[in-house]
Order: sequence, then structure tokens, then C-alpha cells
Amino acid sequence: MTGIRHLAAIGLVVLSLAGLLACGWALGIPLRGEVGTDRTAQAEPPAGPARRPAALDSLVPALALFRPTRKPAPTAFDPMGNQPTVPVVESQPAFVLVGLVLGAARAAVIRGIPGLEAAQVLGEGDERAGLRVIRIDRAGVSAVWRGDSLRLALPREGM
Repeated sequence: MTGIRHLAAIGLVVLSLAGLLACGWALGIPLRGEVGTDRTAQAEPPAGPARRPAALDSLVPALALFRPTRKPAPTAFDPMGNQPTVPVVESQPAFVLVGLVLGAARAAVIRGIPGLEAAQVLGEGDERAGLRVIRIDRAGVSAVWRGDSLRLALPREGM
């Protein structure tokens, strides 16, 4: 029994020394001084923290996958590469006229404006995300979306 314990103790010491040498090598700690070098001299610390290029400050947010302003690719992706690609056509959003406020200051409550989750209250002449309200009357709202004229009407009851 004592022979096995003695052998285990020697193995433990050898493994410990090997681990210390490996850690010293990994951390770059010199194990012995070189001839003619001054061990008291220290390397100068870096002038300041490493700075990333200013171009990355604008590039990283622009490449964020889940940003609200992200648009689809100009062409559809074909993993096989054997079919001609078709340009992606951006469709018109589904604007929904939720309500009207008639009176001295007329307003319309519109849902479905791109980039805005909640319904928006817009008056005549107001613009949000490219949708500009031209006129509000009892029948509905006249608006312009990217140069196209729109007429939004309140949904009928029961639909």
C-alpha cells in the first residue's frame, strides 16, 4: 500500500509542476532571465483603451437583423441558383381607418402605418412615415402614400 501511495504522491507533484509550467508558458511569464537583460525594466502600458474605427459605429446598427427599418432584399434568394431571380416588389401597407373625429379640428385614427405599431391620430396636413393626410370628411380620409392617392373609408358594421 505504501508503494502505491508513494507513486501517487510523486505523480501528483509531477502533474502540478507540469501545470505550473504550462500556465507560465500560456501567460508569457519568463521562466529564467536572459543574459544581458534587466529584469526590473517593465513594458510600457498602452497609451489608452483600444478604439474601434468610427465607420463601425454606423455600420453595426445598419446591419442589425431585427431593426424596424429593415427592408427585404432587392431580389429573392435562390439557394440552388438554377432559377432566375425575381425582384421583390414592395407592396402598399394595409391602412385601416379606425375612426374619425369631426368638428373644428378634424382628425382620423389610422392603423397600419409602417414602423408604427399603434394606431395614429392624424389631422389634415399631418404626415407619418410617408403617409400624408390631405382631407378628412364624413365619408372618410383622402391621403397620399409615396405619390399615390388613397381614399380610406370606415369599415361597415358587421364586416
